[in-house]
Amino acid sequence: MSIAAGLETRGSIASDLAALHASIDALAERVDREGTGEGAHLKSVERAARRLDSVKLAIIAQADRARAGDGEGHASTSTWVDHMTRSGGRRAAAQVLLATSLEESAPATRTALAEGEVSSEAAGIIASAMERLPDGLTDTERGAVEAALLRDARTLEPARLRRSATRALAAAERSAAEVDADQDRLLATSETRAYAAARLTMIDHPDGTTTGQFTVPTLAAQMLKKVLDAMVSPRRDHLRANSGTHDVDSADSGGSASAPAPVSLSERDRDWADLDWAQKRGRALVEILEHLPTDQLSSRTAATLIVTTELDTLRGGLRAAGCEAGFDLSAGEVRRLACTSGIVPAVLGGESVPLDLGRRRRHFSEQQRTALAVIYETCAEEHCGRPFSWCEIHHDHAWEAGGLTTLDNAIPLCGFHHRLIDDARYRHTVTTHGRERTVHFTRRT
Repeated sequence: MSIAAGLETRGSIASDLAALHASIDALAERVDREGTGEGAHLKSVERAARRLDSVKLAIIAQADRARAGDGEGHASTSTWVDHMTRSGGRRAAAQVLLATSLEESAPATRTALAEGEVSSEAAGIIASAMERLPDGLTDTERGAVEAALLRDARTLEPARLRRSATRALAAAERSAAEVDADQDRLLATSETRAYAAARLTMIDHPDGTTTGQFTVPTLAAQMLKKVLDAMVSPRRDHLRANSGTHDVDSADSGGSASAPAPVSLSERDRDWADLDWAQKRGRALVEILEHLPTDQLSSRTAATLIVTTELDTLRGGLRAAGCEAGFDLSAGEVRRLACTSGIVPAVLGGESVPLDLGRRRRHFSEQQRTALAVIYETCAEEHCGRPFSWCEIHHDHAWEAGGLTTLDNAIPLCGFHHRLIDDARYRHTVTTHGRERTVHFTRRT
C-alpha cells in the first residue's frame, strides 16, 4: 500500500486533515465577511503556514525513507512528490533535499520550523550551511553554529542570513584567520558554480520581438541592474517627460566633466510616463544594447559597482569583500575584478581622494556619492527600499543654515522622501547607527 493510500485510511490523520481544511474554510469566510487590518493576524497565519510546511516536509522525509515512489514506478522521491503535488520537478527536488537535510544535519532548525519560529526558506539556508561546514567539528561546535544561525534567522531576511551563513564557523570559536579562509572557500565555490551555471537562450518571434531567459552570477546581474535602475530612476523620468535636453547629474556632480551624456526624449518614448517598471527596464535594456561598444569588446564594462575591501586582500589575503549590492565576494574574485572590470574598490587602508568639502561647494561630489554608496544600499528612510542610485543627497544640517558639504552631514533620500523633508505636515527624526543614519517621519497632529 502506498503512503498516500495509507494517509486516506488512517482515521486520525485523515480526520485531523479534514478538520484543518474546515478551519481554513471558516477562517477564509470570516476574513471575507469581516475583513482584518491586524498585523497580529497576518503573523499568526504566517506562523501556521510555517508549521504546515514542517508537516509537509516530515511527510516527504518519511516517504523518502519508505521509498514511497517504488510502488508506483517513480524513479525517485522527488518525482513522486511532483506527481502528488504538481509543484514542478525543480521545486519537488528542492523540497526532498530540504526534508532530508533537516533530519540529517539540522535537527534544531527542524524543531524551530515545526514551531513556526523560522520560515522554510530560512531553514533551507541553515541546513545548507550546516552541510557545508568543514570536517572535524565536534557535536558541541556544530550545535553552537546552528544555534547562532537560528538566532540570525529570527531577525534577518533571507539575503542577509545567507551572508551571515558564510561566516557561521565563527560561532564555533575558531580563529579569525580560520573563519576568513572558510568564508573564502565557500564564496569561491559558489562563484565557480554560478559561472558554470551561466546560460542565455533567445527565441525570435514573427512580430519582430525576441524573448530570452538568462542565468548569470549575481555579481553580473547586479551590475546590469545598477545601470537599469539609474536609467529608469524617477529623476530621469522627469527629464524625459519634459522632452527637452538636460544635464542629468549636474546638481550632484557639481557640473563635472564626468557627468553622463544629455538625455532627450525620443519620438518612440512619448508614452514613457504611462509605462510600468518592467516596461521601462525593458526599454532601458534596449538602450544599453543599442549603444554597446563594438570597437573594443575587451574594454571595461560601463557599470560601476562599489566593493569594500582591505588593502591586504588585494595583495593576496583571504578576507571576503562586501559589495554595495548586498552580497559578498571572495578575495580571488575581488582581485580579478580590480584588474579587469568596472568596479570601484573602496580600499580600507589605502589612499583616497578628499571627501569632505566643507563650505567650498554646495553640491556633493561624485567621490562623496561613491563613499556614501559603500554605506547605504537604499534611501535612508527606515522603510524605503528605493535603491541608492535613485537618491538625492540631503544636507542634514541645511546648507542655507551653515551646514557643511561633508559625509557626516550627508543623507541619501529618494525624491519622495526628500520632498517630505520640507513638507510642513510632517516632522522627521534622524537616528545614527554606526556610519549609517536612518530617517523616521511622523505626521503632525
